[in-house]
Amino acid sequence: MSVADTSSQSTVSKPSSSGAGSRILGALQSLGRSLMLPVAVLPVAALLLRLGQADLWQALLHNPNATGAPFIADAGNAIFSNLPMIFGVEVAGIVDPQSNASTGTIDDPRWDSVDVAIDFSSPNAVVHNVPSLSRRRINVVLGTTGWQAHEAELRKAATDAGSGVVAAPNFSTGVVLFESIVRHAAKLMAPQESFGA
Repeated sequence: MSVADTSSQSTVSKPSSSGAGSRILGALQSLGRSLMLPVAVLPVAALLLRLGQADLWQALLHNPNATGAPFIADAGNAIFSNLPMIFGVEVAGIVDPQSNASTGTIDDPRWDSVDVAIDFSSPNAVVHNVPSLSRRRINVVLGTTGWQAHEAELRKAATDAGSGVVAAPNFSTGVVLFESIVRHAAKLMAPQESFGA
């Protein structure tokens, strides 16, 4: 399986190879999936990787000589470097035009074998990324917020191209479930004047 992250941090993966310890690795992957650890850790890893980049520190400190915080980036990279073990995939690269960690543009042919792109970007980037990835028939997992004003056009781009998009701005199962419960409770409370709905 191939994964691409097209955001302020974009990660691209290719199928991982099997070896002598594939049964043990498979058991560890199954355990990791069952604990939801990989899903919970990926957003944090992406943030750490980005927070360690020199260009971000240069902009924040208004100092073109700022070197960043490589130890923070290393913490995020430790997770991404172990994706083959955790998920059974390999990160093929990062797409981020503003980062030194970038390994290509979103239209680069090197991503032709990518199955999924994970987008932790900005709303403006999502409007470009989703149609670009969809045209390439790369599915997208969208962890970015603030793009909903463009939802109709992004849905159309993905549908027209036959690609898939999973939008979950919070990858925590508990938070997604809680949001659903709150939406349902709001519908139940709406007719009640005493709640000011």
